[in-house]
Amino acid sequence: MVASHKHMGARPPCILIVDDDNDFVVMASQLLGYAGYRTLMATSGDAALDLLHQLSTDAQGDGVDLVLLDVMLPDISGVEVCHRLRQDPALRHIPIILVTALASTDQVITGLDAGADDYITKPFEPPVLLARIRAQLRLRSMERELEQRNRDLAALNAITAAVTASLELDEILTATMQGIRSVLDVEGGILLLLDEERGTLMFKQAFNHSQDWIVERGVECSQGLIAACLRERASLVVNDVSGDPRFDPEQDTLGEGSRDTAGRTPTRSLACAPLLVKGRPLGAIALVNKIGGPFTRRDVHLLESIVASVAVAIENSRLFHNLTAAYADLETHRWQLLQSHNTLQALFDGITDGLYIVDATLNLVAVNQARATRVNAQPEALIGRPCYQVLHRREGPCPGCLVGEVFRQPPGRKPQPRQRLHRQYGPDGELTEWEISVYPISDVTQRPVQAIVLERDVTETRRLEASLAQSEKLAAIGQLAAGVAHEINNPLTAIIANAQLLRREIPADDPRYESVDLIVRASERAHKVIRGLLDFARQERLEFQLVDINASLSTSLELVQHQFRQHNIALDAQLTPGLPQVYASQDHLQGVWLNLLLNARDALMGRANPRVRVQTGWENSHITVTISDNGPGIPPAQLKRVLEPFFTTKAPGQGTGLGLSTCYRIIKQHGGDLRIESQVEQGTTVVVTLPVAE
Repeated sequence: MVASHKHMGARPPCILIVDDDNDFVVMASQLLGYAGYRTLMATSGDAALDLLHQLSTDAQGDGVDLVLLDVMLPDISGVEVCHRLRQDPALRHIPIILVTALASTDQVITGLDAGADDYITKPFEPPVLLARIRAQLRLRSMERELEQRNRDLAALNAITAAVTASLELDEILTATMQGIRSVLDVEGGILLLLDEERGTLMFKQAFNHSQDWIVERGVECSQGLIAACLRERASLVVNDVSGDPRFDPEQDTLGEGSRDTAGRTPTRSLACAPLLVKGRPLGAIALVNKIGGPFTRRDVHLLESIVASVAVAIENSRLFHNLTAAYADLETHRWQLLQSHNTLQALFDGITDGLYIVDATLNLVAVNQARATRVNAQPEALIGRPCYQVLHRREGPCPGCLVGEVFRQPPGRKPQPRQRLHRQYGPDGELTEWEISVYPISDVTQRPVQAIVLERDVTETRRLEASLAQSEKLAAIGQLAAGVAHEINNPLTAIIANAQLLRREIPADDPRYESVDLIVRASERAHKVIRGLLDFARQERLEFQLVDINASLSTSLELVQHQFRQHNIALDAQLTPGLPQVYASQDHLQGVWLNLLLNARDALMGRANPRVRVQTGWENSHITVTISDNGPGIPPAQLKRVLEPFFTTKAPGQGTGLGLSTCYRIIKQHGGDLRIESQVEQGTTVVVTLPVAE
């Protein structure tokens, strides 16, 4: 039986009530109905499990968003239901709130251990139940969002790996469209490349629901939405093309292989992003007809991320193949090299990755500008010298040299390319990872005479993989947060309540009164600290209000005061009185101050005379907050990257790399700015500016 309720906008959450008490079921169903939820009911554990399995396999069903589960059921216990749900891959994600009587503490503990997310005791206040349901649904929504982001990140990583795994243009284009098909839910997609000689756009790859591929169809560059995207060199989204005068049905429509009689797929909505390399357009990728609604920011972000990688891969493929073809003719057409030297050098130097050519003695035959720049030299000064000496600063061949392996291959067999990953640490200790590929150049007898070495910086790709793993760790931590808070707050509440009762019963002149009073005050302080931490952790959305900056800072200073004293860190707070208020999110600002203060604490660990200074001021309609320390400072190479997500200067396992980037994002959302100034062995200063409320 389903309770029907009116709901505006998105589908209202569905809650399954599992209880054999009919009065409780009716009351809970009515309460949840008034609150805008849909409800399902089951009177036993087996019935609940059957219903959940049925809904999970129903392709048209909406499924259950939360289970309100009684501990005591007539067939199997609520604890057993929890255990079975958590063992089922299709149902394990559903939040569970146990409902129990006052005497069921043991069952509740067992239920929480079995996988329940929260519990409530009969009788209860309706607002409390609704608040707990909202909290669990909110946590589940955040988990879904994080899972979606992880899936997007993994998909982008897979597409990037696919398009950079080959230098063949057709393979790059095919991998691109297959990746788009797997990530973005659209009716069709088009990849066009600019033919600069003809002044036209060429359909290179396309798909629609029938999975037909369209190859080599030209369109004009002057008309249509796709042409406008290329002219403006910026992404373009039109969710109703009928209302856009730039739309041209001849230019902005999928061609043959479509479903209608005219051989075309009608375009209703279109999102397009240009393929750019150093501001120069190579073509565009267009998505046709988003399924299930309009194009979203996520769609555009994914499309822009894809085209950024694809554009570089296409450009490198073109340049690499042009270079390879030109150099293969060198041995038989030396006189052509003199006439086309400037063109060849431009292609060679235009490749952004390091590229050089060596002979069988490991002497450099050619080296591009990008590789020469890495050793602070001009290409001409390196030609004819051993590659290991001028490029790698070694007296002999590098260990595991791939070029040597190419030349040592058995005669009579076609030489095969080689590839490996090389890790290099800079003077500042920063790790750079290079993907080194060696392509042999053979003579007519298949004997390698030269080798092309391509060095591609894959540091960002590896960092992307590491960030995905870190996101999974953060997701696991988030799932534990509610349980940890419950485990801490419950015993602490009992301590406070009993200590207060005991203090009332002991006369003030009793020697034991001071000890009991100390317990009360210490427990209340601990409860305040926990509450402050929970308030900081609860950052679902920005809710702006008038905020006193000094009061916000004082709250954060109080949270870290004990830790600073424990590590003998001097704290100098110079908060200018009478500051005007700002429009801000109290919780988010408090989180920023706490993060910056803890960063300063971490930087001062083990330092002599550690000191942190916090200052506030007001100038030119802006509040300024300065947090400085006398720690070791940040090297210039790392200072440029400290605001990047997942970049950290801390030891492995001690930092996520998300703190400063999150702080920077929050301050920008408040219309302010965050900048970091640092000198090695002099200390670090973080300056935050926020606009005064008008």
